[in-house]
Amino acid sequence: MLPIKSILLTICAMVCALVSQAQTVTYLGNEGVLIEYQGKKVIIDALFTDPTGKFHTPDYDLMDDIIAGKSPYEGVNTALVTHTHADHFDAPSYVNYLKNNKDARVIATPQAADSMRLKADGYDEVKDRVSTNVWTKGWKTDVVDDMTISSAYTRHAGKAYGKIQNQIFLVTIADKKILHVADTQMDVRYFDDLRLIYEEIDLAIVPFWFMTNLFGTEIIEKHIAAKKVVGMHLPTSGNDKTIEKINQQMPSAEVFSEPGQKINF
Repeated sequence: MLPIKSILLTICAMVCALVSQAQTVTYLGNEGVLIEYQGKKVIIDALFTDPTGKFHTPDYDLMDDIIAGKSPYEGVNTALVTHTHADHFDAPSYVNYLKNNKDARVIATPQAADSMRLKADGYDEVKDRVSTNVWTKGWKTDVVDDMTISSAYTRHAGKAYGKIQNQIFLVTIADKKILHVADTQMDVRYFDDLRLIYEEIDLAIVPFWFMTNLFGTEIIEKHIAAKKVVGMHLPTSGNDKTIEKINQQMPSAEVFSEPGQKINF
């Protein structure tokens, strides 16, 4: 018989191998996700508290775990912020995340960086690890921990939000590409200008209203053309008809409806 120590080491090695091979996206709430692939981890719009109660919000224990780097959030050294609306972003939480994770970096909009500076204690201690890009058209690219993070500004959906800096993200980890569309307006020009159909995207994470609208589904199918699509930003209740419509119009797509939900890509 093998010694117990050898058995435990074998089990540990198997678990570590499985973790490093994970290729999942975990839903954290609203548009918040954790992306895992080949041992790399990225969070997008993960730290927030929705004051309206209309959308799923990470509970305080989950946010504390992310900030503290507790399992499964250990090694999350890249946090991406699409825009500053309260159902996506909480300035003090991101500053605390940076304080507790000395190797971490946040890529955000200039408006988000200003919010952290004005609303969070200790911003000066971490500001060197907050990256922003000029509010201009086209892709901006950062390489972080062997991952390529491309971001581009698009107009936020809704006439009232024209002055909100809103950015989409294309995350490339090894041979996989994950697109997060943020709260982008359904305007085909944004997607054509970024030439997304040539990116061969493995997973597109899109607001649910793209999936219930014929114009939105056309953008998804003809101008993003991802291998897999998942919807986000569903309200906390009253979604039966919405999900039914998504199933009719995009039967192969999935929808994030409960925090903790995981999909493979």
